[in-house]
Amino acid sequence: MIKANADIRREAKNANVAHWQIAKWLGCSESTFCRKLRDELSPEEKAMVRQAIKELSKAKHGCGNDGYMREAFGA
Repeated sequence: MIKANADIRREAKNANVAHWQIAKWLGCSESTFCRKLRDELSPEEKAMVRQAIKELSKAKHGCGNDGYMREAFGA
């Protein structure tokens, strides 16, 4: 059985970005983010998560980010 959002999980792992970091960037708690991953995200939600992974990965490599928290999934 393949986990929902396996692509997102793999991208985060490959970028060495933790779920709590993505959740913080999106403006929600880690538990909320992890619960959202249980079911397949919409394309819009995936785009937001991918942006978070990209920004956080850049920050780890010294490229920085804009420092703003993101509202989680339109909530």
